[in-house]
Amino acid sequence: MATQPTNLPVPSESPRDLKFNAGKIDEFVTSLVNTYVDRFGNEHYTIEGLRWLAQQAIAQYGWILIDSFQDGANITLPNQALRDEDTGEYYRWDGALPKHVDAGSTPSSSGGVGVGAWVGIGDASLRAMLATSAGAGMIGALDSDGNATTVQNAIGHYRAYTVKERLDEEISIASIPGVDSTGTEDSTAALQNFFDSLSDGSEVYVPAGTYKISGLIISNNSLKIRGAYRYAYGQSTTKLKASAPNITLMKFTGNGCRVEGLLFEGYEAAVANEFGKGTTCKGVNFEPSTGTLADIDSFVDDCIFWYLQTGAEGHGRNLTVTNTMFTFCRFGVDLYGVPNQQFRGHIINHNRFHSCGGVEASSEPTLLNSVCIRLTTTNTNNVDNYAGNVSIMNNVVDGGSYQFFKGPFHRGSIMSANSMFRIGGSGAIVIDIDNTSTAGNTSSDGVIISDNSLGGFDLPVYQNGIQYCPDMGIRLTQVRGAILSENLINKAWKDGIKLVSSSEVIITGVVKDPSSIANQSTSTLYSSVDIDANCANVLIPHLMTRTTVYNGNQLAAYVKTACASTVIGDLYGSASYTPSGPVIETGSGYAVGDVSAVSSKTKITAITGLISGSNYPAGNYKPGDVCKYLNPATTGYKEAVCTVGGNGSAVTWKNSGALV
Repeated sequence: MATQPTNLPVPSESPRDLKFNAGKIDEFVTSLVNTYVDRFGNEHYTIEGLRWLAQQAIAQYGWILIDSFQDGANITLPNQALRDEDTGEYYRWDGALPKHVDAGSTPSSSGGVGVGAWVGIGDASLRAMLATSAGAGMIGALDSDGNATTVQNAIGHYRAYTVKERLDEEISIASIPGVDSTGTEDSTAALQNFFDSLSDGSEVYVPAGTYKISGLIISNNSLKIRGAYRYAYGQSTTKLKASAPNITLMKFTGNGCRVEGLLFEGYEAAVANEFGKGTTCKGVNFEPSTGTLADIDSFVDDCIFWYLQTGAEGHGRNLTVTNTMFTFCRFGVDLYGVPNQQFRGHIINHNRFHSCGGVEASSEPTLLNSVCIRLTTTNTNNVDNYAGNVSIMNNVVDGGSYQFFKGPFHRGSIMSANSMFRIGGSGAIVIDIDNTSTAGNTSSDGVIISDNSLGGFDLPVYQNGIQYCPDMGIRLTQVRGAILSENLINKAWKDGIKLVSSSEVIITGVVKDPSSIANQSTSTLYSSVDIDANCANVLIPHLMTRTTVYNGNQLAAYVKTACASTVIGDLYGSASYTPSGPVIETGSGYAVGDVSAVSSKTKITAITGLISGSNYPAGNYKPGDVCKYLNPATTGYKEAVCTVGGNGSAVTWKNSGALV
């Protein structure tokens, strides 16, 4: 107000105070707010405020309910409420009393709805207001800092969905009756009922704890199960533990599923040794039961499998296993083709295989044929059941595993940048690719095996009757079209690389350290590369062989080949231990073996002592071939040259390179 009152005591006859009070009388009578302020700054109720106060008192005292607008009525008291039969809502009269309502009326036809007219008093009005888009703004709440707000403001940054939709997105098993996270009680029945009730596409969270189960069968499609992603040996790990031997902890019969952050532990964890001896259980098995029965289309990521006969098993195609550790497992990843379906699309990358099998796998029945990754196809008529489009990359093997890979490996597949340390044992072949089951298909396999480090053991290769290194590094059987590039093979007991009935193979840049190549039990010599007579079109542009440990001959040959179509380029050998077989000089390096079909090559052999009637190199030789003399006399010759070709004693040699 423009007029400023005085502070004179009541009653004041000051014109300023009288003018000010006239305005306050108007405010008292006509204002719709509940209070006004006098000239001393004190609040008083207006008529509207007194009416509101009376209504509060009436509400506390109770309403007198009357029927109805449609029947007609006379309202004489402020706490009488008249019902509208159409809506079920009760209204009080907010105007002058008494109020007459004709029969057949409604709130709108008998005075209207609002201040000074009919005002709803029932919960129907409240429900109607709350049901509007602004309803949440009418409910008080506290925010996370304890400040007063409304529900609307509190939830404004969340997206809207129903409780069912939220539960379908991710459900924690923590509150499911019958589920014990301490590992004391078996949780199988409760968890099986829970998974049976889920819809396709659900997400499940399994909090940290130990859950003892005797095997779950999960039929959902596109299901995600997520654990706590914690340290394997800590209390905050999500562990699924087998409650009995010979069980599969989780079997998935649907497809499109994902398992993350779980630890799967076999029943024999407390009694099995560190290589998985005596284990009987499986971690997960993907085996679709509908559709083509072949489309797994599932993922295992950031999991741990330990003390299991098999970590992850799959029947079909398209299983991805990444960032996972397999430890103390007889078989890490075990995959099978489905009859009459293609077998392809598997990705096994960035995993660790630790202590899977060990050297005992050569004799212990529960560890026989142990291998980190195994593929098995079915040889079905009229079906190209090849293991194609398989990626095995950037995996690490350590801790005393037996073999890395065994099975078919076909078109578009690559095995690269895998690091293996402490792997092997008697009979072990680190990478054993066998495409025999699809040999009837004449198409090229077209596979790449590159940049792998096959490290053997850092222990003596043979000690106390135990062979610690593998028999072979890489063996290819009936492989048609392969590149073996830049692989390092260390400590192979027999051949570094063995080709059996294979064709169109390129071996390039292979570095081999065959420090155990001389078999100590039989004194049999083997070769860096051994190619059998059933192979065809093998190209070896360059190869380095390093021999470092034992005195005398360690190798039968750098390259031993019975294949007529082998082409050998530059081969290099370091250290002083020479092969026992013939050596072919090819420019700046050496090759060894039967390469007589390659007329441009010069065969080089070596013997101790000068060639004589009884001392001559065995085998076929042609003019120009060379026989090196080992430990020549200071005044003798360093070699002999073939002048008349033939076999054995029929060859004519002429000494060359006099030493003076």
